[in-house]
Amino acid sequence: MKQKVYIETSVLSYLTARPSNDIRAIANQNTTIEWWENRMP
Repeated sequence: MKQKVYIETSVLSYLTARPSNDIRAIANQNTTIEWWENRMP
């Protein structure tokens, strides 16, 4: 049986997306950027 891997793409999407005008998207982008800067070595 082949193993499956789930790759969460929303993190990369928020990191690479252009700044949005949507307040929810802005919040998600900012949270993702903050998490990436603080959690990644």
